This record gives sequence, structure tokens and C-alpha cells, in this order.
Amino acid sequence: MEIQNSSIEDLDFILDLYKSATAYQKERFISHWPEFDREMVINEIVENRQWKMIIDGEVVCIWATTFSDPLIWEDKDKDPSVYIHRITTNPKFRGKGLAKAIKKRVFELSLEKYAGAKIFGITTGQAVMKINYELGYKPVHFSEITDDPEFWKGCQTCKNYDVLTRTERTMCLCTGMLHDPNEKKQNETKTTRFLSGLFKKKSK
Repeated sequence: MEIQNSSIEDLDFILDLYKSATAYQKERFISHWPEFDREMVINEIVENRQWKMIIDGEVVCIWATTFSDPLIWEDKDKDPSVYIHRITTNPKFRGKGLAKAIKKRVFELSLEKYAGAKIFGITTGQAVMKINYELGYKPVHFSEITDDPEFWKGCQTCKNYDVLTRTERTMCLCTGMLHDPNEKKQNETKTTRFLSGLFKKKSK
């Protein structure tokens, strides 16, 4: 397996994969990707922010990265960050766990770099929900994610954004998911205390 920057020769292939992924989403989910701008993808390639995973000489997965997103995060964008966008699997290799492997590694790096930080996101994709659940996320009410308006600006391009605004960010078609490492530690502590107390009672 190799991971390389995509080249301009990959442009049409990348756009075809995006179209294929959007068609797949339309068949199975309520929400789906829009049509992506050709010039945007060219710019990502030129800036070495488009990536591809190659197995046995064939591109099996693509994604884009960026190190800033000022339109969404504004002043908070000054914090060191890496954003991963549009993980897309070659239809021939769907079901191989490629997107999960990428997301899992990013998740692990996030916990290493920001120990104790809460990690959250919203999605309508059942596949993404399944991956998140396996990584330790749990579904939560939107109020448990964040009330920071800067985060919610990222939803403005979604066709269901009016649902979010009409409900004052209390609900939408997306599911909120949260990973709280501190909660896990608290639960482990409670369990340890319970078992400790149980064994003490038995020993009396």
C-alpha cells in the first residue's frame, strides 16, 4: 500500500469518483454531496492537498486535506489543525474498510496530540455512524456538541440547513456524535469502585 499526492493527471478520475460517491449516497441516504467544482480540485492538487491510496498499482481511495478553514473557524483557525475532507473509495474496493482505516488513524493521532479533548461531529451517513460508534463515539443531542456558531457555519452549504435554523440548532437530519475520553475514565472508575465494594462485602 502506498499513499501519494494526487497529480493533475488524476483530475478526471477524482471527479468521476466524486460523482460515483454522490450517486451512491443518493440511492441510500437522505443527504448527499453537491457537485464539486473542477477548479477547486485543481487547486487542491497544485497545493499538494489531494491524496490517493494505491494498492497493487490501482487507486483505491482518495481524500483532501487542508490546514486551515478560516471561512468556518475564523479566529479559532489560528490553532494548529488538519481537516480531512471527502474520503472517497473506488467502487471496486468498497467494503474493504479503507475509509475506516483512515478515520481510525486520524482519530488515534487526535487523541495523542490533544489528550483528554472531546471529539465530535455530525453526519447522516450510516457508514460513518458505524465507524464512529466502533471508535467509541455515542449519539448525543446537538446541545451536547457545541453552541459555538463558528462550528455550525460549516452546515450552511447543506441543503437541509433550513431545518437546522428553524429548530434553532436543536435538531436536523444529521446525528450528533461525541467521543468523551473523560467520561470513559469516569465510567471505568465507577465500575472499579463498584466491583471493589462488591468484593469487600463478599469477603466479610
